[in-house]
Amino acid sequence: MKFLSFFYCVISALSFLLCGCSGQEGKSSQHIGLVQTTDTLSFPLPDGFKMFSDYIFLYTDSASHEYLLYRDRPKNPQILVYDVECPSDNPTVIKFQREGPNGVGAQTVGFFMRSWDEIYIPNTVLEICVIDSSGILNRKIILGDENTPRENALWTSSNSSHPFIFVNDKMYCYQNVNKFKGEKEVTESPVDLIVNLKDGTFVPSPLCYPSDLVVPAELCKKAGLNVHAHRCLSNDKIVYSFWFSHTLYEYDVNTGAIRKAVAKSRYLPDEKALSPFNRLNNRQTDGFDEACEMPYYRHIYYDKYRRVFYRFAYPPNKNDIKLNFVDYLFVGRNTASIMVLDEDLNVLSETLLPENCFNTSTTFINKDGLWISCNHMLNPGLDEDHLQFVRFELKTEN
Repeated sequence: MKFLSFFYCVISALSFLLCGCSGQEGKSSQHIGLVQTTDTLSFPLPDGFKMFSDYIFLYTDSASHEYLLYRDRPKNPQILVYDVECPSDNPTVIKFQREGPNGVGAQTVGFFMRSWDEIYIPNTVLEICVIDSSGILNRKIILGDENTPRENALWTSSNSSHPFIFVNDKMYCYQNVNKFKGEKEVTESPVDLIVNLKDGTFVPSPLCYPSDLVVPAELCKKAGLNVHAHRCLSNDKIVYSFWFSHTLYEYDVNTGAIRKAVAKSRYLPDEKALSPFNRLNNRQTDGFDEACEMPYYRHIYYDKYRRVFYRFAYPPNKNDIKLNFVDYLFVGRNTASIMVLDEDLNVLSETLLPENCFNTSTTFINKDGLWISCNHMLNPGLDEDHLQFVRFELKTEN
């Protein structure tokens, strides 16, 4: 069963290659998109670990050795460390405590490893705990306590879609839309908190959620949906992709300048049809089942080796199969498209993945290419005992 899921995807995809219209001439026309290769990686999962998680990062040490880090769920106080050069080896396990003098909190939300001595683990009580690879708690960054007004800060999280971002002595920590701001939630919800690592103080990012996308609290409570942000760092600029907007936002961490760039998927409808308000007005279902069918954008990644961005778009989808909605939404539904953008955020191409093959939430990038998990719940060759990945490469013309 180990490689059946990969071969199923190969058969489904054949030698697919879909090229997008860039609207650019010259160098941009050289890019012809992503190609699925026959290269795979398969990492063994210990007993009790789940295969659906976006708590996944590639860590490269000072000797340029690559490690894949994986954590499967908030209540599991363990991080798996795989040697990418020896994927079949059992992982090293970083264990930490939830309670006690070295405790990081009962409910933690992701992690980020900056070095073997700096592993950042946020919790839901407005703390970011910093441990080392032996699980020893070295310090805490306090964003607040029970007396802190919640309009000042929300608990943060760190996963592959919105990781902690470090620039010089500052750390950018993701924030959801802040419902505690009342009437100001639509116009004053920052996308990040900016933490000074020297003294632990923090300020809100000057970039807030776009006011035309934020669903007011009373409607959001009824609808169960709102705008979310995914982001990545490129050359001291943070690029934000919002669920219901074709427009990307670029924030320069040095100058504070904010730039917008439209990057529309060919598989998603126009802005009006994409709007969450349109979804509310024409709503027929509730909660997660709605999110499993509506069109939107999610992940955006920067590939420093090829100097391009990958933006993931999810076309309208009819979910006729009775599944666990949370898991189905998490793996990326039945398909997604991957847009390739240059460093100026121009769309170079777009590739639609074959159906029911790939878990697009479990993805990483290294010097060899873009690796996407094929642990999809509807993949006939699903192997629940391994994290499996297929490599995609960017093909260019001279």
